[in-house]
Amino acid sequence: MAKGKFALNRLLHNNKLMIAVSAVAAVAIWASVVYNDSNQEVRSMTLTANLDLAGSYAQADGLQIYEGATQTVTVEVRGTRGLIFGLTENDMRITCDYSEVRGAGTSTVRLDVSKNSSVTGFEILSVSPRSVQVYCDYPMTSAAMKVEADISGISVEEGLDFQLGTPVVEAPGLEDGSVYIEGPKTVVGKIASVKAKIAEPSAISEVTSFDAQLVALDADGGEVDMQYCTFGGMTDTGVTVTVPVNVHRVVNFEYTLENLPEAYRERAGFCTVTPSSIEVVGTPDRVDSFVESIQNLGIFDFHHIGAGDSRQTIALNVPQGLLVLDGSTEVTVEFAMSGFGQKLLDLPLTSSNITVANDPDGKVSISRQTIRNVCLVGPADVLEGITAADLSVVADVAGVDATGAVPIKVDVQVNGYDNVWVYYGAGEADGYEIYLTIQ
Repeated sequence: MAKGKFALNRLLHNNKLMIAVSAVAAVAIWASVVYNDSNQEVRSMTLTANLDLAGSYAQADGLQIYEGATQTVTVEVRGTRGLIFGLTENDMRITCDYSEVRGAGTSTVRLDVSKNSSVTGFEILSVSPRSVQVYCDYPMTSAAMKVEADISGISVEEGLDFQLGTPVVEAPGLEDGSVYIEGPKTVVGKIASVKAKIAEPSAISEVTSFDAQLVALDADGGEVDMQYCTFGGMTDTGVTVTVPVNVHRVVNFEYTLENLPEAYRERAGFCTVTPSSIEVVGTPDRVDSFVESIQNLGIFDFHHIGAGDSRQTIALNVPQGLLVLDGSTEVTVEFAMSGFGQKLLDLPLTSSNITVANDPDGKVSISRQTIRNVCLVGPADVLEGITAADLSVVADVAGVDATGAVPIKVDVQVNGYDNVWVYYGAGEADGYEIYLTIQ
């Protein structure tokens, strides 16, 4: 007996053995508690319901959910502790009844939850909520709408003789300053205009850019709630509004008349410029450049103005960003040449009708020749009385170093008539060509 008692005593005092036995016993006790069918617990689970109208009449009709597409559902389940606390959302299936969604507006969608896996042994006690509200509508995209900049509150700094120019709205996604609006038909259909509203307007003295937000307005100017809408192609509603500072300038046109016969030099109304002036608005540098290019209309040389050239039109070529207040795009210069005509004469050259200038040594001689088709312009009744005898030639040989038969451009003059001029043609010719013999 003593020997057996000694063996049991040693066994009971074996710490390693006792630890192992205790662990096994604990697991057995835990398992019996957790997996005992008679030991039921209740757990509350939160599920996410994603509503999409799939398979419903509403989807076939083209409706779309704009609010309430994501819902939170609370489910109470009962089962053994080990089972129900191992459940996940994948073990549940949420079904939606869209039968009450029949058109645009707020509708009720009924929800139900069922088991979605091979896991059994638990019971769904309750689902909350059993129904939810969703806002549905037909999707719509507006026509392109021009974005107008609202620059109320922006002014030119006091003391400056400037005025605000036409603002420019810029942002990635804007096409030629226009935007498309996408969203519910009942909302998009209300939008009559889109404005860029500047967050912090101020007084400016030069071209300035401001941060702004796009705002949709209805026909009465009220702001439309854009909660469910987006601006097509844009990541947000932020834009940049650039406001130029302009100057106003009155431009009086100038011009020069050359080789105009004396009879017309002081005649009122012989030369008329229409418009005689324009008013230009634009940024200072652009206005300065434009005025410099168009203020002087140039030289009108009557040696190159024929009877059919009484009206000259000059394009203004107004650059982008400048405004001519009366809308003028061209200037017309008109000469009072009603009743004027042209006459052609052949002019035989003789020593009596040609003068050689700048020939102090008398080295120039003239051979027999005729200038063909000298063209005269003037009143038709005056031209009838003019003959070749009324014409003379001036040949200027200053700076001519050649010898022999030398071609020279000469100026033909009409003697005794102060209201007729010689027409050399529309090109750059500055006289008629003859030949002089220079020793």
